[in-house]
Amino acid sequence: MRLSDFLKHQEKDKIEITKQQQAEIQKVFDNRILPQRNHTLFEYNLIDKTIEVATFDSSPEIKWEDAVKGLISVNRKITQKDNCIYISALNKVNVIKILKRDFDIIISDDLTKPNKMESIKKCMICRYDNSITEPPYLTIQIDEIKVLKPQEDNYGELFAKRMRIGCQNKGYQFKFYTMSENKDYDYEIVVY
Repeated sequence: MRLSDFLKHQEKDKIEITKQQQAEIQKVFDNRILPQRNHTLFEYNLIDKTIEVATFDSSPEIKWEDAVKGLISVNRKITQKDNCIYISALNKVNVIKILKRDFDIIISDDLTKPNKMESIKKCMICRYDNSITEPPYLTIQIDEIKVLKPQEDNYGELFAKRMRIGCQNKGYQFKFYTMSENKDYDYEIVVY
């Protein structure tokens, strides 16, 4: 085998690989959700942070001739909205669990129901005072959140991740957290 033949063969392999990747990407975008029996299709709006039952497109009128020929389609299509996640679940409680498990989205309803191994921590969100340019730097409280702290989180990674998500849900960019000196709060979160 000559070098030029080898290079041509290698180029064909690259083309086949890119075609396969394009087909996989296309499969992702053409994804269909088939709800299980007795499930409801819910949509979670990422901007409004709301869970609602997904709305389906109205089915077309069926003509008698088409029904006799057996040309009836039972498949329904949903009205896909921008910035929405579609989840098939039995009820809203399960949707909240799926959002937490699969997408790391913690909804405020979920924060009030800790399990046996978690506790709710009240956190003060604050920002550095820009008018002070020399130490000691002072922070100004701008908001507060409640976050579930897992019992067995040795390095605090999961807790910090939950704080980061809580800050993002409120529109802040997480910087770091520390124990609070204020007796009303457990932790102090500093944001940009």
